Amino acid sequence: MLTARLDASLESQLESYCADQGLTKSWVVAESLRLYLIDAPRRKTAWELGGHLVGRQASAAAHSRSENTGAAFREIVRAKHARRRGTAGRTV
Repeated sequence: MLTARLDASLESQLESYCADQGLTKSWVVAESLRLYLIDAPRRKTAWELGGHLVGRQASAAAHSRSENTGAAFREIVRAKHARRRGTAGRTV
């Protein structure tokens, strides 16, 4: 069971259509909802809408940084230790 409020204009159009076609208002509303729900696009999830953007950068350098974080971290640690030992700038 469903009760729906229609503005006066829409209700008048529905009544005229039903009278012209020999159909009940209930049948027209139910059929309209069936067709609407079949054809209505399914709402996309946030991942479906923007998943292709996650983890991506505009540059290839940024992309390789995200793939090589372990190597970048090791280099930072080596440089820090080299500064502490006073060997910064020299090959270790």
